[in-house]
Amino acid sequence: MRITLNFGPTVVPFSEPTQNYVNGLIHTILGKDNHYHDKFSNYSVSFLRGGKLTSEGLIYPDGGKLYISSPDETFIETFLINLIHSKNVKVRDMVLTSYDISDISVNAKYDIIETLSPILLKENGKRITFKDSSFLSVLERQCVAKLTKNGLTSTDLKGFIIKPFHFEKARVQLPKIKNVVNPSSQVMLVIEGTVKARKMLYEMGLGNSTGCGFGAVKVRH
Repeated sequence: MRITLNFGPTVVPFSEPTQNYVNGLIHTILGKDNHYHDKFSNYSVSFLRGGKLTSEGLIYPDGGKLYISSPDETFIETFLINLIHSKNVKVRDMVLTSYDISDISVNAKYDIIETLSPILLKENGKRITFKDSSFLSVLERQCVAKLTKNGLTSTDLKGFIIKPFHFEKARVQLPKIKNVVNPSSQVMLVIEGTVKARKMLYEMGLGNSTGCGFGAVKVRH
């Protein structure tokens, strides 16, 4: 499932990364000392979408959208109940105006996906981007491990594979969160495998730190 939070506009530039505000909001909604914090994330939170970059920083003249996804019904239910009972929900001065709930639809055999927020990939302390030759193999291996940890079997994972799609259009991004620069990859990918595995993966997000804004994706075709 996917929850879309719709926020009102602001023309006041953000002087620090929007994700610092977003991460604080998510854990405020989930509740103080919630058990999702700093744990294995079977959910994903996107960056705040809809911003326009100016010389002074990001502004959101048409408002912004935030996507929260998870295959965990308990997480979705907890988030929604807490959201409904929360007051003054906003990202800095951007007030929540509405929210939507939808399902993530996948194709029969494969999907072409694109990132709503860049994929952060780490292995042995090294940050890996699409420019590294090991990017796809590490990403695929970690995705399989994440899906296995979330209960999928070898049958569910049969035929699972990740392929590049027009990497000539891919970009390395350097978002800063809590004063840490995070080299990450804005890419499109072809993902093959069972419907169950692909749908769960998109709900969980790809790569590392999916609960902090990285690796949120959408099905393009």
